[in-house]
Amino acid sequence: MRALRTLPITEHRGATRQGFSLIEMLIVVTLVAIVTAMVMPKVNYVAYRVDVGARSFRAALQRAQAYAVSSQHNMLVAVDAANARLYVVEDVNNNLTADPGERVTTVALQDGVVFGTPTSTWAGAPVPTGPITAPTLTTISINGASLPGFVFRCDGAASSDVQLYVTSKRGLATDFRGVNVTQATGRADWFKDQGGPWVLAGF
Repeated sequence: MRALRTLPITEHRGATRQGFSLIEMLIVVTLVAIVTAMVMPKVNYVAYRVDVGARSFRAALQRAQAYAVSSQHNMLVAVDAANARLYVVEDVNNNLTADPGERVTTVALQDGVVFGTPTSTWAGAPVPTGPITAPTLTTISINGASLPGFVFRCDGAASSDVQLYVTSKRGLATDFRGVNVTQATGRADWFKDQGGPWVLAGF
């Protein structure tokens, strides 16, 4: 009778792992949370919001000036500082009033962004006298309210040189932004306060 051979039992010591353990996952999540907490305070979200406000005003003014030329009628720009918004009116009959049937576009500032009056401004601009500064302002009627503003005429020029100023509710000097309208050409540019000299902020 032949003896049965027994085969040796082999151990699979080199088996590959199928994933991460719970402890490893918790360590990674904790490290990500710590790094995020260190970086987040350095991101200036308020300044971004003020930038967006200045850019949106500039874009609205550029569109208004271009449409005044193409449509050959006045475009009104009224400033509602109390409600942090700008109105642009297609003044078809040129009577400085938003009449029924005339299109009114509203450009509102984001939360935390308001009109303000800075203590200084960019080189060449007059000393700010308010959120809207101009040698002469036009009174524009919007929904029964009389608001200060100015006009883009059919030749593309503005009724006055104008500066509009916005800032944040926290009131830092570096939060101020300004939009400048040149009377002769109707060109709109925006500037920002860098904690000293103001700079042209680009496009």
